[in-house]
Amino acid sequence: YVPVGTLQTSDTNRGDSHTYSLVSGAGSTDNGFFTLSGTSLQAIDPQSMDPGTYSVRVRTEDLGGLTREEAFSITVIDDIAPEVQSITAAEGAAGNIEYTVTFNEDVQAVSSDDFTLTGTGTATGSIAGVTGSGTVFTVTVNNLSGEGNLRPDLKDANNITDASGNNAEAFNTGSSMYFDTVAPVINASSIS
Repeated sequence: YVPVGTLQTSDTNRGDSHTYSLVSGAGSTDNGFFTLSGTSLQAIDPQSMDPGTYSVRVRTEDLGGLTREEAFSITVIDDIAPEVQSITAAEGAAGNIEYTVTFNEDVQAVSSDDFTLTGTGTATGSIAGVTGSGTVFTVTVNNLSGEGNLRPDLKDANNITDASGNNAEAFNTGSSMYFDTVAPVINASSIS
């Protein structure tokens, strides 16, 4: 649970304490998304809530049993950057490697210039293109040369955003693929 507000009641009876509860009535449309813990209004599962305005109805009750009900609006904003969950490698068409990039939420504006290639040994290649939509994209790498492992990393400075305009965070722990385009050399020191 995530606290979204603290409730407080003004009462002419000094020292009177109050209890709070979510109740049905005008403005209780979104009570199911929230709970109360003492004076703390808490979102039950904020990750499942879409950005927007939510309405709850709260009852305060004093020690004498007197009550008052009030509807409150809670504005939820999405300020969480989308993240890459995984990058996995698979062989593509001849001479290509295809990497599947999976995000934790729908993203847009994914393009080749958002990625850079990281290799070991003498492995190099070129990002030929990016296809996909929503949460899953394919990064195709061609012009493979050398020998070693190669993987695409999501750059820190990229154009990828979610529906709220939050930029994706860098990612550099995806899987790589080994390849070897170096032809073997025959060394003959004595041929008879």
